[in-house]
Amino acid sequence: MVIPFAGSETEARECLRALAGMRRTDSDELVIVDNGGCNAVGAAVLGMDRPPEVLVIEASARRSSYYARNAGARATAAEWLLFIDADCRPRADLLDRFFDTLPAAGCGARAGLVLPAGVGDRLVERHARSRGLLDQRAFLERPRPFAVTANLLVRRAALEQLEGFAEVRSGGDVDLSWRLAEHGWTVDLRDSAVVEHEHRATFNALLRQRARYGAGARWLELQHPGSRPTPRPLRGAARSAQTAVAKALRGAGEEAAFNAIDAAGYIAHAIGRRLGNEPQSTPRT
Repeated sequence: MVIPFAGSETEARECLRALAGMRRTDSDELVIVDNGGCNAVGAAVLGMDRPPEVLVIEASARRSSYYARNAGARATAAEWLLFIDADCRPRADLLDRFFDTLPAAGCGARAGLVLPAGVGDRLVERHARSRGLLDQRAFLERPRPFAVTANLLVRRAALEQLEGFAEVRSGGDVDLSWRLAEHGWTVDLRDSAVVEHEHRATFNALLRQRARYGAGARWLELQHPGSRPTPRPLRGAARSAQTAVAKALRGAGEEAAFNAIDAAGYIAHAIGRRLGNEPQSTPRT
């Protein structure tokens, strides 16, 4: 299992506690890749009474979760690599469920479900739960399917054939999914393999995420021309704002607020499309 991490020491402890409850065998490797460059994971491990057995490596030269995932993959020897996000909480049987049935010979990746953690009660968190964000089933049912690395098992042979993830800010998992298909690999769904995702808790964090997604979407269009319909985020923003006003007039306050958040997200996405998708490099000292 490979987890990129770029948060605080407190967030690192939360991640480690969640990983400690997952069933593993002696052959299962757990690698956390410090992409933040501040040794938060190492400090968290030292501060815990019973941390899980984990290899912590640093890969912070480029601030990219995909750069970190590639570094983590190189640090392991497993035939299958399970990528999850640091803000995801794996269920205890996650690894068991991925291998309830053996993958077919042509299977390059298996996507597990990403469900909302349901622990936060802020407006932005309730909005995320209402929108079914990171729905792997929906992603795999699209005309050009893909899966996200919040919970994705990848065959090492397939990953190495593709020379790893593109080391960008956003969209590297979608790009990997499409390149797998182009090389004859399949991506299937294991809906019994579940992690619970802690959605963004603040409005500013949500907008930064949407802007990053916009940068990734534009990059994907350049890498894979014709891969998706031409986006019209400003049209989506206007439509969502109109819906918010209509619902507010009907007294549906929370639903109106959700639509207003949608409108702001569309605008952030449009702004993000004008930004580059190259990750920042850590300044040398």
